[in-house]
Parts: sequence; C-alpha cells; structure tokens
Amino acid sequence: MVVPVALVLEWFARAARACRPDLTLAACRDVQVLRGIRLGHFDDGAAEHFRLRARQLSNGHEATIAVELLGADGSRHYSAICEMKERSPLPDRTLAPPVDLLPWSSVIYDGEVLFHGPAFQVIRSVDGIADGGLTATLEGVTARGWPGPWQLDPALLDGGLQAAVLWAQRKLGAAALPTAISSLHIYHTGPATGTIRCVLAGREASRERAVSDAVFLASNGSVVAELRGIEVHALPRDEHPAGASDTPAPRRRAGNGSPARS
Repeated sequence: MVVPVALVLEWFARAARACRPDLTLAACRDVQVLRGIRLGHFDDGAAEHFRLRARQLSNGHEATIAVELLGADGSRHYSAICEMKERSPLPDRTLAPPVDLLPWSSVIYDGEVLFHGPAFQVIRSVDGIADGGLTATLEGVTARGWPGPWQLDPALLDGGLQAAVLWAQRKLGAAALPTAISSLHIYHTGPATGTIRCVLAGREASRERAVSDAVFLASNGSVVAELRGIEVHALPRDEHPAGASDTPAPRRRAGNGSPARS
C-alpha cells in the first residue's frame, strides 16, 4: 500500500496556497510519481520523514510554483508545477461523452483490476463503457465522509484514475496501473457536493499503454475539475495490483520494457 497520488496533490495544493494565499490553484502540470511511498513497511515501527518543498518560479498577479515531496535523503518522490491565478478559471474545452456505450456487467472492485479498500471505493456505478471511453458516477470526500478541510477533492481525483484503469483493462486486456498525469485543472475550489459524473475519453491505446482524459461534472452539468493525459501501462501477465497502491506507479524509465512500480 502506498500513499495515493490524489492525497499528494492535496498536499501540493496546500503548499502552493501557503506560498500565495492571495491566489487560487488553477492547475497542476507535469505531475510525476518518481518513487511511491509505501505505508506500513517498517517492521520496528520507526517513522520515515519526508519534506515538502515549494519554490515560486514567477511572481505577480499570477504565480507558478514548483512543488516536490522529498525523502530524508533528498530524493524526489513526487513533483508538479502549480499554476496560481486570481480566480478559478473557466473550462477551455468540452469533452464529449464516448459513443456506443455498452452496459457494465462486471464487479467494479474485483480485487484484480481495482483492488481498493472501502475508503477508496468511490465509484458508485459504471454507467456505460466503450472502446472510446466510459461514464461513471462517483462520490467525493463529502459523500464518503472524509474529515476535512480540503483544498481539492482527492476522492474524486482518485475515482478518475480508477476509471482510467477500468477503460485500460478493456483496451489492453490486462490489469494496469497509471504511470503519469499530464495535468490537473481545477474549476471549483474545495470538495464537490452532490452526485458527480465522470466522463472518461480515450485518446490512444497500444499493446501495453493507454492514455485518456477525465472530466468531472456536477449535477447541474458544470465542470468541477479535469484530469488530462492519464497514462496507464499494463502489468506483466503474471502480476496483478492486488495489495498495491491507490496511486499511479512511478514513470517508466526510457528503455525499460515494463511498467515501473513503487
């Protein structure tokens, strides 16, 4: 079990806000999971210390902030570039739902494709799936009863990653883990309320890699947030993610033929 990247994004949002409390987080770009942080792997109960570092790269009415989560030895585990603006931006595009959706007839959390524990079982239903993507109904931190306060809604974000894994299984025919996120866009500050619809649109799929985008819609149709460029890589056939993490695995290194795992 490792720290979910959705929670790391929440920490990044808080760090960026601490740097510029006068601004609002608009986006996190180039989200990298370099070395996942495993939980419960210290037999002697000893704690491991980590450091969150934020550096402001630009200043003014808007700001760009580089955020990193570092180990005790200074090694980078997670990193991203946070964009801060005076107010939450409006969506700059419309993500069309996939066509020719078919009913979902499988168990969502089967312990093989999705292995998450009760707290992270945030997909209420998969409302349809196709080669072009899927639609699903999700629960956010408020519906799940996660104590706050929250800058983002990590339950929703993790649900979007889970939806990407389900679609990738259809395209790749194997269990998979996310390996990268190009960008997170925030159009509503704080946790979402009510029923949230996730529309996931596939961008490309090959033998062992799939890329998709996920948009989160409130009950009135407004866009709450969006994940762009979710990369998912298939696991080797003799492996499955049961008992692993709720988070993307580290990025694959060039020349390595198998997905990196934390």
